[in-house]
Amino acid sequence: MFIPDHQWLAGSAWGYIQEKPAALKAKYTIMNQHLKLFEADGMSGSIYTQPFDVEGEQNGLMTYDREVVKIPFAELRKIHSQLNPDMGTIPDVTAKDADLTEPAQTYSTMLQQYIDVKRDAAFLKKMAMMATQAGDKPGAVLAGNAYIATLKTPLSEQDVQSVAQFAKSTKDAGFKFMVENPAAFKKVLGDRQYTVNMMNMIFKGDMEPMLADPAKIDWTGIEAKIKPYGAPADEILLRAKTVHFYNNQDWTNYVATAPVYLSKYGNNLSEQDRAMFQGAVDQHKGASGNAIDDLSKAVATTPKSTDADNLKQKDKAIADAIINLLVDAAKAEDKVPDWQAIAAAVTQKHDAVTADRTVTRAKLFYYYGKDWKVFASAIVNYTEKFEDKNNRPTMLTNANFVLEHSADKAELSKALDWAKMLTEKAPDNEDYKKTYAALKEKL
Repeated sequence: MFIPDHQWLAGSAWGYIQEKPAALKAKYTIMNQHLKLFEADGMSGSIYTQPFDVEGEQNGLMTYDREVVKIPFAELRKIHSQLNPDMGTIPDVTAKDADLTEPAQTYSTMLQQYIDVKRDAAFLKKMAMMATQAGDKPGAVLAGNAYIATLKTPLSEQDVQSVAQFAKSTKDAGFKFMVENPAAFKKVLGDRQYTVNMMNMIFKGDMEPMLADPAKIDWTGIEAKIKPYGAPADEILLRAKTVHFYNNQDWTNYVATAPVYLSKYGNNLSEQDRAMFQGAVDQHKGASGNAIDDLSKAVATTPKSTDADNLKQKDKAIADAIINLLVDAAKAEDKVPDWQAIAAAVTQKHDAVTADRTVTRAKLFYYYGKDWKVFASAIVNYTEKFEDKNNRPTMLTNANFVLEHSADKAELSKALDWAKMLTEKAPDNEDYKKTYAALKEKL
């Protein structure tokens, strides 16, 4: 739980679990009640790791500056008395009690003040923090960018952190600061984190709108637009092309692009991602000529392909002949595709299983970046029914997609099963263990 104006770094509010002020006492009481139950089972002691917030970690019972106690001392002593009834006389300690007002109500008041044209920097900064705690992401972006617009160089370390927190696109006010002051940002964030932030902003602000229609991507136009941004633009462009060609099974263009990406930026990838991309290069490096347009051409140009490859090529042919045409027609009318009708059309020419597989895959491409909730549901459906469970990099990627974008317990449980399977196969893999632990915590 973070307390505004009593933080080590105002833009930071990190904790294992984010809790609202009024709910912290109940949460802490329940934890101590469980300790009482453990005591009956033979536990002899316990430690609460952080009595105070420690810099960016805000898991303490008191704030970093020791001025505010998040649960009143009298209440803490009452909670602790079950475990330590003989604590004796404790000296008086002076600290402010935390404000238990619902954060959303406090934020609503600030939002109204913003509407009434309150714009001083301190207010905007606090409003951005309160919007974050209240779960209003658009409001956080609004206030954050408004706050950044008040900043002037040279930037303090806290200013740098604020810009890095709120700048998400090339269209945001903070992007200009990051372009014009790379040394200052690298000093605080580190070289790699600065580059990653730049890549994400370039993708969000300039590339994503130009990738909206997968059938009409102008890679040359994208490159020309972002080239002035330098190395971060080069890396995100190569990554976007590699991922796009891989997902669309465009092996001719993939084989031409991925080796360049791996050669220049492979050290920035996880071992699993490097293996996945390189494996696809090795498998398809014999591809040549024009892109595959239909199933017969796919079979003719890849005589040594496996059953899995043949199935993928069949699915691509079905997508080109039926699904993409209907999806494009819906887009032309600014409508969401009628997935049920599309599935019926595929079933009529093939079968229900093929329809489920190909239409679900089409949903992945359609909803990626548009509706993460629907995308996560499609990922679970596709992975459970059709994904190669022995493809560990893909299974890890899919589990992380669900972790990041789904709040559905059933979907998270499926992803947890995938992560558990991965950890059982490779117990020492840190990426597998990290994803497994994060899914368990989210559930």
